[in-house]
Amino acid sequence: MGERRPQTRRRLPGPVPHPLAQPRPGHLCPGLGGPDQAEGRGEGALDRDVQLLPRHLQRLIDATGVAPDVDQLQISPYWVKHEARAFNLGHGTVTESYTPIGRGQELLAEEAVVSAARAHGVTPAQAVLRWHTQHGLVAIPKSAHPERLAANLDVFGFDLTGEELAALDALDGRGPEAADPETFGH
Repeated sequence: MGERRPQTRRRLPGPVPHPLAQPRPGHLCPGLGGPDQAEGRGEGALDRDVQLLPRHLQRLIDATGVAPDVDQLQISPYWVKHEARAFNLGHGTVTESYTPIGRGQELLAEEAVVSAARAHGVTPAQAVLRWHTQHGLVAIPKSAHPERLAANLDVFGFDLTGEELAALDALDGRGPEAADPETFGH
C-alpha cells in the first residue's frame, strides 16, 4: 500500500464549510459580505471544485461585487453548456472543464471524434482535448498513466476544422446524463 500524500490545498478558515464551497439552491452566499469582508477573512478565492450556473454566479456577483476567476463545469462534446460558457466569458471568468473526455470510452468511440482523430493522426482523446482548447476552455483530464498524461499535453500541433468542431458540438445532449449542479455533491 502506497504512502498517503499530504494535503496540498489551502483550507478555508472557520468551523463550518464556506457557503460557496457547497452551493445549494436558495443558499448561495448567506451572510457573505462584500468583497472587502470576504478578502479580510482570507476567503478571496475558493479552493473547492464548484460548478456554478449563471444564476448562481449572478447572485455571487450581486452579493460580493466580484466575479470568480474560474468556474469548473462538467463540459465535453456531450455537455457543451453554451449559456454557462457565454456567461463566464462575459464576466471574465475562465471556464474549466472537468470530465473533459467523458466518462468511460463512450465519447471516444463516437464517429465524429474518431474521424477527427484519424484525420489528424492523433488519439480520440487528443481530438476531444483540442476541441476544448479551440473553444477557449481549460481542460484538465485525469489519468494515472504517464504516456496518457504526455499525450494529453500534446494537443497544440493541429487544429480541428470548422466542420470537425461542428460535428463534435452536435454530440451535445447525446451522452450519459451530466451531473446536476443543483444537487451534485451537496
